[in-house]
Amino acid sequence: SELRQDPNIAHKHYTQAYLALDEIRIIDNNCLEIKTVAGYINYKLCRTMFQLNLPRDAISQFKAHIERYKTRIGCRELEFEHYSWLSAQYFAFAELFNEAVDKGLPAIQTQHPGYYYQDAARHSILRQKSIATLAPNILKDLQSPSALAESEFYGVRVSSGPGEPSTEQKIIASIQHQETMVEHSSIIINLLGLASSQFKNYRCLRMRRRIFVQMAEQYLMCNEVGKALTLFMHMLSDYRAEGVLDLWRYVHKRALYASCMTVSIQDYVHLAVEALSTKFNKEESEQARVAENLQRILKGLPPESEPTLQLEHAPKPLPLMYTKTVELWLQSLTVSQIISIDLSSIAPCFEIHSTFTSKEIPITNDIIIHLRISSISMVPLRFSKISIVLISKEGVTNEIGVSEEDYCESGYNLEPNKSLIYVFRTQSKAFTEGTEIQISKIILQMGTENIILKISSPSLDVSGAHFLQNSSKLQKLLSDLNVSEIISTAFVIPRPSNLVCEALHDTPALKGEWHKITLNMHNKEEYEIFDITIKITIQDQLNNVSLCLNPTNTSSHNDSALSVNIKELETSQKHCETFFMKCNQINNIKINAKITYKIRNDKNSISLKDQSIVVSVVEPFTVTSQYLSSCFKEINYCYEESKFIILTCLNVKSPWPIEIENTFVEPVKPINVQQNGPESQIKGLKIQTNEQATEVFGVETFENVSSTSDKNQKNTDIPSVGVYNIFWRRVGAEHVNKCSIALPGIIMKTCYVTVQVALPAQGVIRNSLPLQYVLRSKCETLVNIQATLDSSESFMFSGYKEMQLTLLPFDEIVLNINLFPLVCGYVTLPKLILVPENSEIIITCHDIPTHIYILPQKKVFMPTVDELEKKTQELEIV
Repeated sequence: SELRQDPNIAHKHYTQAYLALDEIRIIDNNCLEIKTVAGYINYKLCRTMFQLNLPRDAISQFKAHIERYKTRIGCRELEFEHYSWLSAQYFAFAELFNEAVDKGLPAIQTQHPGYYYQDAARHSILRQKSIATLAPNILKDLQSPSALAESEFYGVRVSSGPGEPSTEQKIIASIQHQETMVEHSSIIINLLGLASSQFKNYRCLRMRRRIFVQMAEQYLMCNEVGKALTLFMHMLSDYRAEGVLDLWRYVHKRALYASCMTVSIQDYVHLAVEALSTKFNKEESEQARVAENLQRILKGLPPESEPTLQLEHAPKPLPLMYTKTVELWLQSLTVSQIISIDLSSIAPCFEIHSTFTSKEIPITNDIIIHLRISSISMVPLRFSKISIVLISKEGVTNEIGVSEEDYCESGYNLEPNKSLIYVFRTQSKAFTEGTEIQISKIILQMGTENIILKISSPSLDVSGAHFLQNSSKLQKLLSDLNVSEIISTAFVIPRPSNLVCEALHDTPALKGEWHKITLNMHNKEEYEIFDITIKITIQDQLNNVSLCLNPTNTSSHNDSALSVNIKELETSQKHCETFFMKCNQINNIKINAKITYKIRNDKNSISLKDQSIVVSVVEPFTVTSQYLSSCFKEINYCYEESKFIILTCLNVKSPWPIEIENTFVEPVKPINVQQNGPESQIKGLKIQTNEQATEVFGVETFENVSSTSDKNQKNTDIPSVGVYNIFWRRVGAEHVNKCSIALPGIIMKTCYVTVQVALPAQGVIRNSLPLQYVLRSKCETLVNIQATLDSSESFMFSGYKEMQLTLLPFDEIVLNINLFPLVCGYVTLPKLILVPENSEIIITCHDIPTHIYILPQKKVFMPTVDELEKKTQELEIV
């Protein structure tokens, strides 16, 4: 049925076969045979259950199978065969389970193939222990390995006949002899490796650590001590981090043994130092033994052998150190070497606390550090050298030793439950001024010959819970160190400067101007100062702020820092330096002037003076602009080959008066400034706060180049008409500033026919008023136009009111009309309506005037009769 791929029928038949096997009576002679058949049927049965997606039934069947046969050992002399069979059952089921998981069967942390691999390894360990117990009693003269090869079936051993003890004994001896040649540790390690992979996949980290410890023990049993040491060291750090003391001691003892057997000096010393801590090891005799071995290594002598180990499943204790191992120790210890240990990664055998005496240390003073070393070991410790490593944020390090009053050439002894308190002193000149320094680590050296041990430890943080909860412990620490607080970080500050510095400037500064700042210095030091360097920087490192010494030198306009050197200043002498700052945004600019100088005394001391300057930057003015037609009407678009006006308005926001040196418009194509146009109308104008200055610029457009290649394109979007350049300065300032403002864009429309008007500035009532219209064609086609002149009550005119015009390509037509004004004032002109026959033709009439001023006639003086008579008499007299 299985071959026919019918798992349901196969499951039924395998179940019947397995149940039928229970009817056979099990005795010692057939026990192995029945278990072999039962194991095969159980394998097939579980396999079909997984295929039918019945994982729970498969697990239940396997557990029942193991429960049924786990006590069927058979012959006691072949007990290892039973454990081998159990191991094979667990391994086979684990493989089936893993195969099902790979095909999509979900598994959980408490039920996955790793547990079955682990049980397979556990029974292999029992198999190893069983044969190791029987090995001394095997009858070597009865060994006949060839007798096992005569069996034709699994689980059946051939004998000459029943009831022959001698033959049975020979077969048992042969099986036992063959079992002794099996490398059980390799089998166990492979099974544990499979189990660890499964536990890793299902995040069972603690189970995985336990398996690694078992693997390391198997490596010890098969004399692969190096691999065992590697595993032990990894597991030691994990158990140390978790704080599981019993497991840590269990692993630490085996790791110490492995490091001794492999002649690993670094690991042995590392483990020995950790074993001196009462946190993990509270046996005084054990600490004394480890301390003695540590001292022997530092003197170049091999350590005494570690105590023999009795592993959990080992048949006998592990051996002591061999003679060959002692020779390797002697050979390794002849080579000079320095062993470094970081106490922050292991359990320390002493606690270290350190503090600066001050948070700020002038560069002319010494750096003083108080150090306390407290023992947490049961044995005395001896250090040949104690030093502290200081580090700055720039990465500069400095190692200092014990001060002269505390220095001891013979070494420093730390007794159990006692403390050592020392003072360290060094010059501050090793670090630059303004540097933040902290205690990087404390180094305690042991040994002075070939083998030197350097134990580095960070200073413990007093903000931990054990200090906060125990105020008496903190007070004891402060009392021992003779300080009021623990200072872990200090700053190297410059000596107090007697140089008086003052910054003078007219604030606020204006955006875009070169703001003048004068730095006045007055030397009030007792001696002459020299090698004066002024470094001027922007505190926030803004990209749009520039510094310079001379605005006329354009090569230095983008500097973000300045440096000025002054040779010397006598006592009480004054000096001033001027520099300029330019900012292109509204902000508060912080400028730092750092003045370093030397004092001409015996030591040529270096001093530093910091001067902070805050400059507020405000907007000098705002500019608005709009576009007007030639009739001074606001427009949003223009036409090809037309003229329009740019109107700019400058609104002054500056608290200081501003003088305009010059202004002009720098147009972009296809726009150009009209030739012979007026110059800047606000040139030389001085404008006060909240005042406005307005001017106009006449511009004209060229033909739209893009329309010649695309006849369907009616409009062209011009992003910007140009740039409005303003040359200005604060009234009374020396340097002229330039401000460039981009003018807004405009839409340029395509025109086919343009209309221009020639008209006098004003007319006189009842006098002839000539009006001329000029129509120009700008296209390649013939244009027929219907022209109509509206009637008006304000004018009389001669000529046709309606005309049919034909405009040739690139030609023009002139219409002359005589108007006769009838009323005075601002009169509306008659409107000329032009309608082309082709609706696609656009006629541009945007600059045609719509109104005109009509003046009255000049009055004629008419004398009265009396005046005429009087005039006549005067003439007669003459």
